Amino acid sequence: MLFSSCNHFSNKKFKYEIIVIDNHSNDDTEKEVKQRYPLINYIQNPENIGFTKAMNQAINKSKGRYIFQLNPDTELVEDSISKLHQYVSNNDNLAILGPMITDENSTVQPSYWDAPTLLTAMLSLSNLQSVINQIRKIKNPTKPIKVDSISGAAMFYQTSTIKTIGTFNESLFWDEDIDFCLRAEKQGYNIVFFPHTHLIHKKGKSAATNQKVAIANQVLSKIKFFKIHHSWISQMIFKIFCIAILPIKILLLLFMAPWKPILLKKAAAYFFTWRLLIKRDYRIQL
Repeated sequence: MLFSSCNHFSNKKFKYEIIVIDNHSNDDTEKEVKQRYPLINYIQNPENIGFTKAMNQAINKSKGRYIFQLNPDTELVEDSISKLHQYVSNNDNLAILGPMITDENSTVQPSYWDAPTLLTAMLSLSNLQSVINQIRKIKNPTKPIKVDSISGAAMFYQTSTIKTIGTFNESLFWDEDIDFCLRAEKQGYNIVFFPHTHLIHKKGKSAATNQKVAIANQVLSKIKFFKIHHSWISQMIFKIFCIAILPIKILLLLFMAPWKPILLKKAAAYFFTWRLLIKRDYRIQL
């Protein structure tokens, strides 16, 4: 769907390339894509190198003046490229733009975030932040606004940005987009949420198929993120909090599992993550 929507909604006045990185898929994806879209630069990796490395691989292969990076489970519904390009070229060359993101039912999804603090990270891992957000009922902006970070599911920026701040941090599988935005902000870039265009993100499709990998990378990346952007004491507090809270989450999931057996997989994923923390194994899980 992503390939067809890119072709359908892209302004034909633009000269562009589409780069696809296949992290060692074991189906007929490569054959089907090359048959239907022969002009796509399709790169098949001999092994799964992870999302962040694959994204950097595509960035390093790109030749254009602008980069519009998209997750494979996104879909364009309008000519977003023209709108994003127009804003950057007419208003702010030193900008990283993120469009509004919706799900398949047109419900607006989180498209930007504040920089994580120790408190918000702890609340998020405790599943309390979502409750607070429901109470606050944050309104979706209708005009472009400066934010701390935007979703890596859809980012638009000049290729020169990479020369200034570097590519995505390959030690992170989660929060690599926030890290990228914070590094850019330190170099004078504006991070802009741009609600004048939107696209669909079928969020969680890949994570749902392998909760062990998804949950482990989410927690481990957050700890590594704190090591990069926060003090040593904040990192230690968050690490200890993770070790303490995960057994509680496991017990709660096991308690609810008789009514919802699928929660057993989630409990196993948290146990796997907890064991990695105890062993101080912070490697990306693939």
